[in-house]
Amino acid sequence: MALWHKIKQFFSALDKWNKEELTEMHERELMELEHIFALVNFGVVLGLPMPPLHITGELLPYLDDELQLLFNRLENSLDPIGELFSIFSID
Repeated sequence: MALWHKIKQFFSALDKWNKEELTEMHERELMELEHIFALVNFGVVLGLPMPPLHITGELLPYLDDELQLLFNRLENSLDPIGELFSIFSID
């Protein structure tokens, strides 16, 4: 019985480790896809060819977080200390 219990614990720990690794891999992949998505839509700033406007317009609602980040950085670009305080959420 003890051997069976240890084998069961081993495979349980292995399953848990695999799930954690897969979750981290999917999170990294999602982050990379978001970066590629933003690059496709804002690549014209870097000199990349722009996708057709009707496609870009349809995709803009999905870039809400990136647009907020862009506008916040533009707003705080002349105030580096204010940006530092905004990172620490000091009111």
